[in-house]
Amino acid sequence: MDGNRRWARKNKLQAILGHTRGADRAKEVVQYALESQIPFITLWALSTDNWKKRDPEEVQHLMKLIEQLPKYFSDFQEKNIRFETVGGISELPDRQQQVLHDMKESTKDNTALTVILALNYGGQDEVMRGIQTCLDQ
Repeated sequence: MDGNRRWARKNKLQAILGHTRGADRAKEVVQYALESQIPFITLWALSTDNWKKRDPEEVQHLMKLIEQLPKYFSDFQEKNIRFETVGGISELPDRQQQVLHDMKESTKDNTALTVILALNYGGQDEVMRGIQTCLDQ
């Protein structure tokens, strides 16, 4: 989903409209993955750098897009899609954490496709989280 802001600027639109367009395109990607029997897809939605480099209004819009995930719940259930996340979810606002938790919990037994949403994700951060997980065990 990289390039949504560039797409909006190229089309002389606000950046937030690019993110909305990216979310719409994600639905098409999910449908294609289902039809092609691809078992896993990861949608890169928000990197750790986004928190620092994005306008606060843009980040707020991305949070609103996360809040809209429940409207896809019936589609995920009907199409047997499992929802997962990777990244520093605990650093997101409480409302978004709850939405993500609810989507994951309600789709955990679905098996046709796993859609993984990468949020607050960066390679260096993931290595550090992995090390911390190993140390905690």
